[in-house]
Amino acid sequence: MVIDANFGYTRQKLGAVHEPDINLGNFGINTLRIPGTNGNDRLSGGTPAFLITSWNSIGNSDTGNPFQFRDNQYVANANVTWIRGAHGIRFGVEYNNAQLNHFQPQGGAFGTPRGSFNFAGSVTALSGGPAANKANSLAQFLLGLSDRSGKVVQNDNPNALRWHTWSAYVRDSWQATSNLTVNFGVRWEYYPFPRTDHGGVKLFNPATGNVLIGGNGSTPLDDGVDVGHGQFAPRVGLAYRRGSKTVIRGGYGMSIDSNNWRFFRNNWPLVSNADLSGASGFAPASSLRGETLVPYPGLFVGIPPLRSRISARETSRFPITLVLAASQFHLSSIEATSTRTTLPCSGSSWALWVRRPTLETEPYAFSLTRTSTRLLRVEAMPAARCLSNLARIGEA
Repeated sequence: MVIDANFGYTRQKLGAVHEPDINLGNFGINTLRIPGTNGNDRLSGGTPAFLITSWNSIGNSDTGNPFQFRDNQYVANANVTWIRGAHGIRFGVEYNNAQLNHFQPQGGAFGTPRGSFNFAGSVTALSGGPAANKANSLAQFLLGLSDRSGKVVQNDNPNALRWHTWSAYVRDSWQATSNLTVNFGVRWEYYPFPRTDHGGVKLFNPATGNVLIGGNGSTPLDDGVDVGHGQFAPRVGLAYRRGSKTVIRGGYGMSIDSNNWRFFRNNWPLVSNADLSGASGFAPASSLRGETLVPYPGLFVGIPPLRSRISARETSRFPITLVLAASQFHLSSIEATSTRTTLPCSGSSWALWVRRPTLETEPYAFSLTRTSTRLLRVEAMPAARCLSNLARIGEA
């Protein structure tokens, strides 16, 4: 009998910060005097993005910058090998602990933590006339009337997730005859529901329209999600030696395609994504410096402040319905994840492999394989995009 154990630790520390830009500080607020841009920390400093159709963008339009990752991963396992007669039995257990610590507020291909403004040219185009061209988009920019504006705010730094994985297995390699070896076994894997570094994750409940915040109020730490008791994945294989030159191998196995819960990283209200458009293609979303058009009096200047009806810290069920005083905005979005069950996918495969050398140095082989994947249960709905005619993204 042989016992072996292993322990491992991995640290991922990486990031990207455009120093020449971020060292400008809150350039959008202090220098350009555009309300609502930048933020309260250094990482949201720099130049807002000005996207002008058919022209090069101005400012920092990189939606993935800046970012900082400080991730830890721990793994430990223990195994026992026991040889008894024609059987070679091996079994063991494994534990994984993953810790994600990120700063990377993202708003798709548009939003940035510094603020973003788009000038497509439609605001200065003639209604019923030719389509907007590059002259229209430049004119719209010079007027400071964006048809789309927004900003992404990460309300907590780091954006932290924690998840654990437990697994165990047993396998027997049985020398059935002098020519036949049979391997069979089963693996069990268990994926508890994730949490953050100071509570549970934010989970959208489509039945009630609320975002559940695990560990707050009456909401349990796991948001009431039942992950079951794990899954079993059987496997079997055989190897048959026919004569001295031919080996036939075959096998079947199931494996679990786990999910590392990454889709909970940017859930609202941890990350607020304001993405505002005008009431029509010819209506601006906001003004950079206060200029207005006669049909749109009271046009908001800059980006509306991100504020919610209530604080996420005051409730365990955060309503998804929001309020905004600026009535000219017709669209805003909130992204949240809804999980019905958390069981991952399972995959199964079988293979037949024959090897027969024609010469000592030139073996040939052929194989037949087939792999299939099925979703055991509905794991997670896509990120829910809740639209409202009233828009003000929540603050944590």
